[in-house]
Amino acid sequence: GIEATLEHRRGLLREGFLTTVAFIVYWLLLWGVYIGFWLAQSDWEILQELFGFLLSFRGSVVFFLQALELAEVSIFTVHPPQNEHALYSCQECKFTDIRPDAFTHVRELFGVDETELISAFSNCSIPKLSEGASGSFMFFTSTGAFIVKSVTRRESAFLSSIVDQYAAYVVANPGTFITRIIGSYAMVLYGRESYFVVMENLFDKHHAVHHRYDIKGSWVDRNAEKPRRGQECTCRYCNMTFRTGNRDSCPNRAGFHEPNVVLKDMDLTTKVRLSDAQGPSVVTQLKKDSNFLCDQGIMDYSLLLGVIEVRFHVTATNIIVPDGDHDHHVRLPSVVPPAAAKGPMAKQSVASVRAADVVVGPGFFYMGVIDILQTWTVEKRLERFVKAVLCRKDPTGISALPPKPYRDRFHKKLDEIFHVATSNTTHASPLGRLDVVDNGGKVLPVYTDSAPKKFSFQNEFRDSPLAQDTINAAAFNLNG
Repeated sequence: GIEATLEHRRGLLREGFLTTVAFIVYWLLLWGVYIGFWLAQSDWEILQELFGFLLSFRGSVVFFLQALELAEVSIFTVHPPQNEHALYSCQECKFTDIRPDAFTHVRELFGVDETELISAFSNCSIPKLSEGASGSFMFFTSTGAFIVKSVTRRESAFLSSIVDQYAAYVVANPGTFITRIIGSYAMVLYGRESYFVVMENLFDKHHAVHHRYDIKGSWVDRNAEKPRRGQECTCRYCNMTFRTGNRDSCPNRAGFHEPNVVLKDMDLTTKVRLSDAQGPSVVTQLKKDSNFLCDQGIMDYSLLLGVIEVRFHVTATNIIVPDGDHDHHVRLPSVVPPAAAKGPMAKQSVASVRAADVVVGPGFFYMGVIDILQTWTVEKRLERFVKAVLCRKDPTGISALPPKPYRDRFHKKLDEIFHVATSNTTHASPLGRLDVVDNGGKVLPVYTDSAPKKFSFQNEFRDSPLAQDTINAAAFNLNG
């Protein structure tokens, strides 16, 4: 639960602190002996042996073993005696609704029903650590419509200070992509105070999201972290559970299973192609959202991009030859080679062409700006100093930047990844309906052509009200 998660985090911080202190003390001792060796007028043989012992591998091992023993003692003595826990009973729980009037107004703006919100918390998922670098814990309601995420005291206070501006911005920009925070709370349990916020879930739990990208605009250390070997994961292509490192093949792709982890900037290698009717307004709104966050002194936010892949029929008889920012359509003489007949053979460039049945690619996108409570704090300044000066990394590609340079880089990234289709773009026709097949006991979604109706995402998923507000249809080009 929450208590175990917090205790695990404190243990990791404690062990890291002790290791760092032990390392610093070791080298201070080593250099102290080294300086004493050169300054001493007598007993230099003893100092020479001591310096050699500490500098040797054996001396290092002995020293760090001693540090680990001290760490074990501190771990087992850090907890108070059992009888001190009796000072706080489970019934002594203090729950505080922070800025209730302001967030009530925010919930009204987003159309969140109070009764529905309360009933959604009757059954929740198991808390887990978030996949970001913050290390906060989060859990979902039973319906998957809302998320509870832990925040720090500073983040909670900052949210309280900008909630009025946040509500005013939502009123002025109803199409904003900024994450919908609908409540801020504090709880004191067993004498410990915790802060958390309640947000609307960007994704609909009833729709499979095949790729998730966390886009900041930076490029230093912006690749997805691979799960450790042997860790249980879910494949992003077939939803089957597997362990990292095994050699099982994925039934929906050529190759092995791929873990469904959050991808980052350097993992996004294709453009987000939107129609000319939606593309310009989407990019403009995202930039307006970024400007608002910059005005509030916020940085380190991300564009969370969820990609739903769809299978399309290949009906067009043209190919797309990319040329800069424009796509030229070159007509093929024939997609299907002519039947064998007497006479000269057809050219190999014609006889070797075969038409694909379907192609799979991004069809719909979830978009949202998340992690909007981080300001340009001393910790972020120190992070930038360590990475840029000590680690000698590219200072322009580090995530930690002041709000204005961060906004400018974020805008540049938006222009880089979004591609707005022209009105004469030719598309393949999407498949009719979603069927379900059984593969080894696992339910896998596949698209078939049994219903030749006109494709519409609203018709395809009309039972999901969340999809209507959060999903933007994408115009998919064959070789895009």
